[in-house]
Amino acid sequence: MRYDPTQAPDPGEWLALGEAERLEAVIRCHERLKVHVGTLQIHAAVHATVETQLAQGYQGATRALERLMAEGLDRHEATHAIGSVLAEQIRRVLQGRAFEADEFEAALATLDAESWRGLGEAE
Repeated sequence: MRYDPTQAPDPGEWLALGEAERLEAVIRCHERLKVHVGTLQIHAAVHATVETQLAQGYQGATRALERLMAEGLDRHEATHAIGSVLAEQIRRVLQGRAFEADEFEAALATLDAESWRGLGEAE
């Protein structure tokens, strides 16, 4: 599969891929686009997880994507913004906290383009 983050992959096709195939598709795409991130494999894993949530129709992610795009982010940026919320939850779990689904939902519900853009400016 040739993955393009600016276009939603066909959900059936995306979900039919194995996790390794999804990850590889995202890695190849980011290499093709020359996107520079800290650790490409970790970035791609979060990115692929968000795409899987969207393909599965996970409402928190789909609502956030729609809202972020309506606020001016392109689909790729919006996917990264959602991924930042997921990455924060992963970080907390790695620190020994239990995953809190309600907290994750609340963070997705309050995520907006302005705050996402602000994260980039702080770096």
